[in-house]
Order: sequence, then C-alpha cells, then structure tokens
Amino acid sequence: MSDTWLTGILKKRTPDSIRILCDLLEAGIKNGHCSANDVRDVDFAEPNIIGATFKLLPKLGFKVNRARQVQTKADKKHRRWVPVWELVDRGKAYLGVGQIRHCLLELKPDQPVQEELSL
Repeated sequence: MSDTWLTGILKKRTPDSIRILCDLLEAGIKNGHCSANDVRDVDFAEPNIIGATFKLLPKLGFKVNRARQVQTKADKKHRRWVPVWELVDRGKAYLGVGQIRHCLLELKPDQPVQEELSL
C-alpha cells in the first residue's frame, strides 16, 4: 500500500494520539458525529493531545459544527462546552480506519509473523 498523508502522521504520533483518533472515528461512524466526550477517559502523557488530534478530523470526513455544542462529562474536563464534529463523508472515515489498521499491523519484510501475541 502506498504512503498517504495519514500514514506519515500516524508514524509521528504517539500511541495516545492514535487511541484518541480511533475513539473519534469509531464514534463518528457509529453515531454520525463525535466530540471530546467520545474519548475514553485515561491519563494522557500530554494534556493537549486530544485537541491536537481533532485537527486530523477534517481530512477524515468530519466537519466541525460550532453551533452544536455539548458539555463535557468528565470531571477533569471542567464541564466546559465543546463542539460536535459531524461525519459528512463516511467513505473518508472508513479509509482512515483502514489506513490506521495498515499502519498498526504493518510487518517489515524480515519480521516473522507471530501467531500468538504475548503480553
């Protein structure tokens, strides 16, 4: 598979950013929209990583709707109002999910395939 803009971005991002992006894509595909409330509540190494990851959504088929805002649910998000991102191009979102899968599961030519994952 040829490199795309997303491949380069994913290789430079932290695992936290990829986790956030996956949460947002999953919510968007399932519900037709997403917001900061759809990000699983964990302690991230970088506090601003959620906002930085939202910048990827326009290229993944989302459009911000600042007229439609929701109040955050998590206590540490200070109950502030955040915009809702609406999924306007489902095809781009699915392509993004496929690209993420490819990047995460990509094997190098000399890397053996493991049948079991050991934790």
